[in-house]
Amino acid sequence: MRVLQLCLRVPFPPRDGGAIAMYNITKALWSQNVDVDVLSVNTPKHFVDVSAIDNHFVAKTNLETVDINTAVKPVAALSHLIKNQSYQVSRFYCKKFEEKLIEKLQKGNYDVVQLESLFMAPYLQVIREHSKAKIALRAHNVEHIVWHRLYQNEKNPVTKWYLKKLTAQLKQFEIETLQNIDAVVSISQEDLNYFKQVNHNIQSIVFPLSLDLEEYRQQSTVNEEFSVFHLGSMDWFPNIEGVNWFLKNVHSKLINAIPNIQIFLAGKNMPSNILNKKFKNITVEGNIDNPVQYMQGKDIMIVPLFSGSGMRVKIIEGMALGKVVISTSIGAEGINYTDKKNILIANTPDEFVNAINELQKNKNMYHMIAENARQLVSDDYDNIALGHKLNHFYQSLVRLQTATTNTVL
Repeated sequence: MRVLQLCLRVPFPPRDGGAIAMYNITKALWSQNVDVDVLSVNTPKHFVDVSAIDNHFVAKTNLETVDINTAVKPVAALSHLIKNQSYQVSRFYCKKFEEKLIEKLQKGNYDVVQLESLFMAPYLQVIREHSKAKIALRAHNVEHIVWHRLYQNEKNPVTKWYLKKLTAQLKQFEIETLQNIDAVVSISQEDLNYFKQVNHNIQSIVFPLSLDLEEYRQQSTVNEEFSVFHLGSMDWFPNIEGVNWFLKNVHSKLINAIPNIQIFLAGKNMPSNILNKKFKNITVEGNIDNPVQYMQGKDIMIVPLFSGSGMRVKIIEGMALGKVVISTSIGAEGINYTDKKNILIANTPDEFVNAINELQKNKNMYHMIAENARQLVSDDYDNIALGHKLNHFYQSLVRLQTATTNTVL
């Protein structure tokens, strides 16, 4: 089995959600002796110096990258608005990348081309023209739902109108893509339910975020006074929105309830209004070189998300490390959780404060939820077990193509 993985960003090093998800699905397929080649966009926002990437990963994936500037250009954005076309998607199209893709397809004899997100779908036609491989969309979320929730939460009327237009255009592109691919590999059952509504005949599988638990060693002790932390890319608007909500609505209440509580906010591209401001009992940090080590030294992860879709990688990582996660319902979407057993769900400021306060007073409750959380990851998100499942799905997809071809002949 040979798979070509098309990535919207370089999946190495696996430090944040998107890179971790792409890197681990590669590793999952490797565990089943599947040959995986990687062709990736390399954008200024997530630029990676390829010469510094682990040599083993480069050699094993035949990694090639193409630099694409996906920065928003006002004239192009206006043009797409007038033409009623999705500007979010078109930013990832590049002739140079297309030429490199054709070269890979002609040489690779691939069984499956795996598109990492909807933003690789502009290359659908060229894949069809130059390969007989099955095309699978690895959907990290339902893209238009992310933007729909942003539009719903926006207060500025002009911005709200523009986000509504972008959402409609993206949804239309998403629907068209689902009619023109062979399979969808969904990160959650909730997302898959939507995809099947759009195209009920599409071959499909749920492949959630997978982890190698050997890389996530659980700390046996916790701090005497619990620390609360948020870790996430702060160039992703749902994270910015959530942290700002926490600072505005939860922070002061939490300090009043637990005067000595220590709060840590970390993540790359931390906005200056947060990074440069002094908050009581809060330590604000930027990019974290070793997220696993960073999380190991903390106790309670907060995920105050009110938009977004798919599955939060950092929640699964936190659970794997035996941390108690307090999340909104939206933040925990896609995870097979049970509230108060392996996670705590909080959707209001008081619910966040009460959950943290209860854990502070009841260490046994903390340890129970932490152990259950790690067990959930072991049961449902193990990399090798999920790799076996995905490989079987791809083998069936290819056999289906062979059987159809033979029938036609």
